[in-house]
Amino acid sequence: MSMNQYFDWGKGIERCSNLEELFVLWRAAHLCEQLSEGYPDTYPIGRGGKKVDDEDTEKFRGSFCPDGVTRMEVPVRQPCTQSVQVLFILKEANLSGYGAIGPETSGRFWFNECINSSTRKIYANRFQAVFEALGRNGTESFGYINLNKRGGFGDCNNTQLKQYVQKYMAFIIREIELLSPEIIVCCGCFDVVAEMLGIQPWNKGGPQHVWLPGKSEWTDVYYVYHPACHIFEPSLKNLKEPVTIRHP
Repeated sequence: MSMNQYFDWGKGIERCSNLEELFVLWRAAHLCEQLSEGYPDTYPIGRGGKKVDDEDTEKFRGSFCPDGVTRMEVPVRQPCTQSVQVLFILKEANLSGYGAIGPETSGRFWFNECINSSTRKIYANRFQAVFEALGRNGTESFGYINLNKRGGFGDCNNTQLKQYVQKYMAFIIREIELLSPEIIVCCGCFDVVAEMLGIQPWNKGGPQHVWLPGKSEWTDVYYVYHPACHIFEPSLKNLKEPVTIRHP
């Protein structure tokens, strides 16, 4: 069964009034996806697919990693209708850190769960630096979302990411609308987000801007390095970067 045969996805997405409703529909869309639909690279597949055995292909197809509202310190559960002032957008959760794919990882919000991990502390320190550069309070709740809700491996496959964003764009945009941020910070994925939201790189002296439904003013969009960029770029190990716009 194809996604179009299963449900009028556009109307269903519009009816979602909170993240929990959206994620139920989004997860169903994952399970309805077929490789013959013209998007063969939205998730790793077996028989030559990168790093995934045949028996794991279906598990990865059905994997879903929720995200949303969080805090720097030990998070408390936030109302799923809550808006945020600052939203960080990243590429995908690293499922290889859990050591398994499928039910063991699906349904887990990494940043909320791995409070004492060294990687999470790196992320938190980088986020804190961004808050300081923005003149914001780092103790406030903020948004944290991954574009690819299936998750992936430590080295993101950009082809699969872009295919995923193309296919699930309406879901991603609706999640951003529900969080209704005043500021969006793209962590190593500005090119993908800019194309998705129709942002033109004209404001080279400051943030870009995008108009989100339901808001009375523009949302500022910034681009910074990914919090774990030093893992892949040793020259960035001691990077302490203010919020700076870069263009792909």
